[in-house]
Amino acid sequence: MKTNRLVLSVLPILLMLASCSTKGAQVSQVNAKEDDKQQIDLSKSNYQAYYHFTLSRLHFFRRDFRKALSEARIAEQIDTESAPLKYNLAIVLMTLNRFTEALIMLEESIQLNPDYEPSHKILGRIYASSTDPAKRREALEKLNKSAEYDPKDSETHMFLGIIQSEQKNYNQAIDHFKKFIQLSPRDERGYYFLGRIYFQINQLEKAEKNFRRAVDLNPDYVSALIDLALIYEKRGKLTESEVLYRHMVSKFPNNINVFMRYGNFLYRTNRKSDASKQYEIAEKLDTDNTDLKLRLVLLYIDSRKYEKAIEDLKLILLGDPENERAKYYLALSYVETDNFEQALDLLDSISTESKLYNDVLIQKSYLYEKQGDVDKSIEIIEQAYASDTDNEPIANYLGNLYRKNKEYKKAILHYKDYLENHPDSEEIVYSLGVTYYLGGEDQKSISTMKEIIKNNPEHVDALNFVGYSYAEMGKNLDEAEILVKKALEISPNKGYIIDSLGWIYYKKGKLNKALELLLRAARLTSNDPEVMEHIGDVYTDKGELIKALDYYKKGFEIADGVNEEIADKLKTKVKRTELKINELKAKKAI
Repeated sequence: MKTNRLVLSVLPILLMLASCSTKGAQVSQVNAKEDDKQQIDLSKSNYQAYYHFTLSRLHFFRRDFRKALSEARIAEQIDTESAPLKYNLAIVLMTLNRFTEALIMLEESIQLNPDYEPSHKILGRIYASSTDPAKRREALEKLNKSAEYDPKDSETHMFLGIIQSEQKNYNQAIDHFKKFIQLSPRDERGYYFLGRIYFQINQLEKAEKNFRRAVDLNPDYVSALIDLALIYEKRGKLTESEVLYRHMVSKFPNNINVFMRYGNFLYRTNRKSDASKQYEIAEKLDTDNTDLKLRLVLLYIDSRKYEKAIEDLKLILLGDPENERAKYYLALSYVETDNFEQALDLLDSISTESKLYNDVLIQKSYLYEKQGDVDKSIEIIEQAYASDTDNEPIANYLGNLYRKNKEYKKAILHYKDYLENHPDSEEIVYSLGVTYYLGGEDQKSISTMKEIIKNNPEHVDALNFVGYSYAEMGKNLDEAEILVKKALEISPNKGYIIDSLGWIYYKKGKLNKALELLLRAARLTSNDPEVMEHIGDVYTDKGELIKALDYYKKGFEIADGVNEEIADKLKTKVKRTELKINELKAKKAI
């Protein structure tokens, strides 16, 4: 199976729903999860405040945040002595990215009621992301108070553990992370941070155990994978370390930390030339990764815990409303969750003079692509490319959009134009080879991929591409097997490569061997319709039509509405197989 590696990483949103207590003005909150009716003050002013508060929450849950803000303001103005109403207003303001106003409301709520725990919790997390030592000390105080109020809040223990570890209070940090794990045993972050502490105090075996547990829970947790590779290196397991780095480079081609850490590993193992290549890739990505607050956010993004990333980005913007990178990451999250208006507001707030501006254009382009307006997407990305013709990710993304529009000749000319000035761009050469294939020029596609393999014999995707192409053509099957097996030596657990080898054996008529591999590929890539189709084809040739029909149907369900070309092909196979089964039943042969 062939794969296309996308240029962009896109990020889902967390609606920070507040929980108000009845202390002070005794206002209860309409909560999406708990419809508990608490005692409220029915005096005229509080009754009116509660009415507008309720309308605010209803609008909030309906995602009409501007109406929610209007009603929250009215409620707060009616009862200006209510800490919960100020807290509620702060939550709505945060949702609308009005972070400075939200911070004021939170501070006022604590002035009104020093024991109001929800505001302590949020402010503690805000101050925890501050670089001001005084604020961080205040964060510790507020989070400790929050933990006293609610000792079962796992996130509070997470923040306390991070602060204590930064202050080198390792035993206290370990206690907090262990409490986090006890409260949230399926959350990989607890094991990851605990592993970090053990690494810092040189308890490497315990560190490895915790990193492994984090990766078991989330195989895409990049930070845990990186630190696990480092632990392997520290413990002398160099082969395991390099295999893990290669896996990461292939799977996460836009992650600067992966390339930097792999480069460091290669440098430490005296492969300075290879290290230099990794550093150059990282430099092209040009991601500012020095800010500690954003490092923590990136941990969540790495592990695809987007809700936590969004929550922290909002906290960062409360303390630093003009942080352009935080705005950008938050916009990515809004795009991914189809909150396009909010995403555009954030992207438009980033200056055209910002070094992020090309990234902003890329994200705007992706936004329109996601809404199905590919022409508008191309228009925006062409503008970005015109201002930076040396930018490889932009060049690649523009070519991808041409391909998506089935403008294959235009994409080929575009890639060739880029390669005239950047002949060593392996990524663009690979994209050119894919485009030749999609445009029906199979021989040019294979020649291009073989050129990549000549220059880089361990290019996993090029090796797999050529092998699978030969299998599809039904020729050079021995060579195809050699190429794909080499790819598997480098990346032994890639489902799409295992599928390729299974398909080669199918073409060779080795059905049992093919089936064994294809079923393994299905376990690794459970949502790939082509794998399901391949398994169905093997069962068809083995005469097991009922099993074949089952896999064709599974493949169709996955592809339907996502990839109509594959869906149509599978639909035809479903009908044909059903017809054959009925014929055999009529003959009582099945």
